[in-house]
Amino acid sequence: MTGRPILFLLLLAVAILPVRSQQNFSSFSFGGSLPLGDFRGMNELPIQGFARPGTSIKFDGGYFPGSYLGIGASFSFSSHTVDADSLFSQIVRYVKQNVDFSALEGTEFDHETGFWNAISLFLGPLYSVRASQRLYLDFRVLAGPTVVRVPEQTLRFSTGGGQVYTRIQDEGIFFGTTGGAGFRYRINERVALKGGLDFFRVSSRSTARYEAFFEVLGAIPDLERKMTLQTLDFSLGLAYLLGS
Repeated sequence: MTGRPILFLLLLAVAILPVRSQQNFSSFSFGGSLPLGDFRGMNELPIQGFARPGTSIKFDGGYFPGSYLGIGASFSFSSHTVDADSLFSQIVRYVKQNVDFSALEGTEFDHETGFWNAISLFLGPLYSVRASQRLYLDFRVLAGPTVVRVPEQTLRFSTGGGQVYTRIQDEGIFFGTTGGAGFRYRINERVALKGGLDFFRVSSRSTARYEAFFEVLGAIPDLERKMTLQTLDFSLGLAYLLGS
């Protein structure tokens, strides 16, 4: 069976569920974040993120003026470590393309790396079905500003003639989106167990600047990086229910 018939059957099943009043809610959840696409790539320095699986924290809310369609909001934070060895080898390769080390002896390399961080404030439509007296199924597509913080990267080339030092620590505000599905299972009148699976995406830009502390090596050009952060986030937490 192809994807379209399956999607149609799912939508049909949701549509024929009995209409019950929705409950506004606020929630806190915590979970994992899996990097996707170029964000987890390890070979191309300008466009890949060298990211490893990370964590995410989400503060979500929903307001329902009607039975099904409401307004969803999300404040989230995600963090990913970096494959330091792979990133380091690519940075060294880039610097060596612009610097002649042949005249220098005893070159040694040292490096430090930080984390990818993203802080997002999203708003958008939230479609929810109360499948039973206790179970709610939620579907949402949200968008809004995202602060992306590039991993701090420090690289040192120590040689007999001096030192090459590079450091990048950059952040910016970009437009991000997220979409996914989840559930709320009511434990009592006011508290529910909440789970979710969301796809997150934001495109960012940053610049790596290099400084050489001795003239024999010459200038190292800045490296412009265009990065698309894509993750699949899964979370579990608690929701506080308001209303009937």
